Amino acid sequence: MEIHASGKFDYRTMKALQKVTTGTQTTVMTAVLSACTVFTAGLAVVRIMNGSDARYSIMGPVLVLGMLIVWIATAAYLPKKAYNQLGKRAEMITEYVFRDDDFAVDQTEPGFNGSSTVSYNQLTRVVETPEFFFLYITKTTAHPVDKATFEGGAAEQLAARLRTANVQYVVKKR
Repeated sequence: MEIHASGKFDYRTMKALQKVTTGTQTTVMTAVLSACTVFTAGLAVVRIMNGSDARYSIMGPVLVLGMLIVWIATAAYLPKKAYNQLGKRAEMITEYVFRDDDFAVDQTEPGFNGSSTVSYNQLTRVVETPEFFFLYITKTTAHPVDKATFEGGAAEQLAARLRTANVQYVVKKR
């Protein structure tokens, strides 16, 4: 098996990676925001029913709106911030050659050249999304492999090989 593919840390990749890494946190955040929304909306209804001052009854919806703005801003801001922090490496293309026992990584850009070979057993985790494979070489460092760039084989072949490696394999549907 010899499959060629590539990946880069563009904004689309950073957004997908942020979604993969904060999936549980986003679910918890959504649950907390939902609970706060229900509580503040209920509080506003109780205040209105008890005939409290109208200026205080508007506080519930304002709090809900504020929490919603913070949640949306965070979801849109985090991938953009991570992308901006990459600096010159933001658009660097990494080429991969996947073989039976290992894969080669070749990163080239003006001022930076790097090559290495990684055994599949050196991976700590693999996360597959509809668009990418994220091959984690440490707990927090991943190689993004864009499924649209495969040549000489299919993404399914690589997925089958990665599943046989002694590594945690996670599939994210979205």
